[in-house]
Amino acid sequence: GNHPQFKEIEDYLPTQKAKALDGTNLELKEHQKSALKALEAMRDNSETIALLYHATGTGKTTTAVLDAKRCGGRVLFIAHTQELVDQATKRFRELWVNTTVGRYCDVVKQPRAHVVCGSVQSVALHLEDFKDDDFDYLIVDEAHHAAADTYQKVLSYFKPSFTLGLTATPERMDGKSILSYFNNRIAAEIRLPEAIDRKLLCPFQYFGVTDTVDLDTLKWSAGGYDKGELSKIYTLSGAMANRRADLVVSALLKYVTDIDDVKGLGFCVSIEHAEFMCRYFNEHNIPSMFLTGHSPEEERKTAKQRLVAGEVRFIFVVDI
Repeated sequence: GNHPQFKEIEDYLPTQKAKALDGTNLELKEHQKSALKALEAMRDNSETIALLYHATGTGKTTTAVLDAKRCGGRVLFIAHTQELVDQATKRFRELWVNTTVGRYCDVVKQPRAHVVCGSVQSVALHLEDFKDDDFDYLIVDEAHHAAADTYQKVLSYFKPSFTLGLTATPERMDGKSILSYFNNRIAAEIRLPEAIDRKLLCPFQYFGVTDTVDLDTLKWSAGGYDKGELSKIYTLSGAMANRRADLVVSALLKYVTDIDDVKGLGFCVSIEHAEFMCRYFNEHNIPSMFLTGHSPEEERKTAKQRLVAGEVRFIFVVDI
């Protein structure tokens, strides 16, 4: 059932209409109500593009869906991963009844739906399936990727009445600003500390641990160390790499009361680094796995289940 040429039952059916309850009676948080008012005011002022900057977990996708719904026209939602496309499809179907919601990614192509949720890669490769004025409302998820060529190809092709970028991290790691791509217009903003203060998100404790790795000789460019050089020193430097990994394990055991109750994520600089840390943790009796952009879809889907069930304690990840 995981072979890439197999399709899901849904893929053979006509574009489905929403089956869930209408979002009319959905109880919104104050920051979502404020964002919707701000977006409406911007359109009343003849503005055509904006950025919605809300911390992860504060419901920015819901806000975008409801704003698009009240505008009423056709919608294109683009994102860079299958998971985000699927989540958006589900949310549109839950909140916007009596309209068609389709997907446009991989083998699934439903370009004529009223709402199209697609991967930016698929849409960019098949722009001939669309007219430039097909959509009235364009939503760009994870808008900090807007500087990428695929996003620029899509953004420069379509001519919607309104474009909304969604992001939790407007400051890119390479130092480039994304605000210029959205006319420097932020419709609403709520950063992580404010979201925690307003009890929208759970608070957390942060412990900084200093290692002994000397990074003075590494290249520094675009606001960060060279990832290739970092990967080598963190994985291939022999005793130094092992000492650093051991320090991570020791710090974890120091700050955690019971390792058997821990479920966590480890963010790594490269695939090799993720593999290395996963192997090191497993060798030290902390069940772990790693995920990358090349991980099979089934492995990505079951990772959360394995973590929740306690089958693994850590998942090491790398964004490539």
